[in-house]
Amino acid sequence: MRNLILVVILLVVAGGVGFFILGGESLQTFTSQLKNSPADTLTTCEEPAEPSPAELEDRQKRREISLPMDFLKLEFSSKKNLLGEWVINGTVESRAEFIRYKDPELEITFVSKTLTELGSTRQVVFEYLEPGRITPFKVKVKSPKGTELVEAQLANVVVEETNPH
Repeated sequence: MRNLILVVILLVVAGGVGFFILGGESLQTFTSQLKNSPADTLTTCEEPAEPSPAELEDRQKRREISLPMDFLKLEFSSKKNLLGEWVINGTVESRAEFIRYKDPELEITFVSKTLTELGSTRQVVFEYLEPGRITPFKVKVKSPKGTELVEAQLANVVVEETNPH
């Protein structure tokens, strides 16, 4: 019985050594085949090409055309004059790089001292908004009775796709 166990252990060890040697040889053969294979059979991960300056400019122009309000900033102050009109002095800053806008439309809201909205009106400012420039404006509006505060926001603008300059 001892001899049988010894023979089995010997066979297992010999088989393991033989498998390891053959397996190692096979692994080395596979590795050398992989190293010697043509480059076009291997899959590589390449970085996508960076967009050219012309492509970047085109993307920016498309954004400025499709989302003009994202490129405009309104600042204003308001006061009531002696005639009872509200005078709104302000600026519209164009943060666009390429596209010129024109005729910004303001939505003017009239608010009471209790912060109740009394009404609103729209007023177009007939000015060009050049890329990268700040354009001043001044409008006068009549308000409903009880107006204590005037709020304004940009409601619309016309996009000029080609600059004449």
